[in-house]
Amino acid sequence: MVDPWIRAGGRVTRLAVDSRGLIRPEDLRAALDSPQTVLVTLNWVNNETGVILPIEEPGSICQAHGVPLHVDAAQAWGKIPLETAWKWAHFATLSSHKIGAPSGTGVVVRGPLADEALIPLIRGTQERGERGGTENVLGIWLTGVAAEAVDPAAFASATMPLQAFLESELGSNFSNLIFNGSGAPRVPNTVNFSVKGVGKMDLVTALDLEGFCVSAGSACSAGVLKPSRVLEAMGLSAELATAAVRVSWTGDASVETMTGFVSALKQVLERARRSEVRA
Repeated sequence: MVDPWIRAGGRVTRLAVDSRGLIRPEDLRAALDSPQTVLVTLNWVNNETGVILPIEEPGSICQAHGVPLHVDAAQAWGKIPLETAWKWAHFATLSSHKIGAPSGTGVVVRGPLADEALIPLIRGTQERGERGGTENVLGIWLTGVAAEAVDPAAFASATMPLQAFLESELGSNFSNLIFNGSGAPRVPNTVNFSVKGVGKMDLVTALDLEGFCVSAGSACSAGVLKPSRVLEAMGLSAELATAAVRVSWTGDASVETMTGFVSALKQVLERARRSEVRA
């Protein structure tokens, strides 16, 4: 599918990332040296690795160049405080299903820096003239209810110790396991890793049979057997990028859950090793 912006005659510059999944400020400055640059958009939290992209420096760079900044905060909502985005972003977008509200509902936040008008894709008089069509009243109301219950500090308090525990257990039990994005700041409920010599779909299926539902990348790429573009951009080989799985959990997970997961992974990998020996 061709990007609508490209179809309209625009040009998109995609910035490279380092091995941690972070952009380099000098690359952003170089991209902004073009007077034709009209917008910078950043994915604040990566939906595969959980890496948090610090937006203070990119935000200050954009302000110095007079270019508006849009922050995709969908994966950040409910996990980290959003106040930083309001300071640096002209606009931020949020997805309601990330905090338990219905899918298909979202929020566009116009920050205090924004003086640009939104150009609606669906023209009409609804939403203060910024879109057409009848509002999704139930979805909007439920989004508000869910937003009132969001508590990033409590979420981090419940999930961050489990992240440290799980990574410690995985690192000490599996010599052929590589963590992806662990050198960068991350949301507290996500671990992404690759197991050398084991396909991700094999792991996903086998762990599902053990009672643990993990993801082969992001939900947007479910069922895709190609290497993760995110991990390839971070410098991983096609083999490791293809073998990566993402483990994430909610605030009611426990140490027992993590211990059970590590035990299940041991059984899965041992079965895979025995199958290779027989073959």
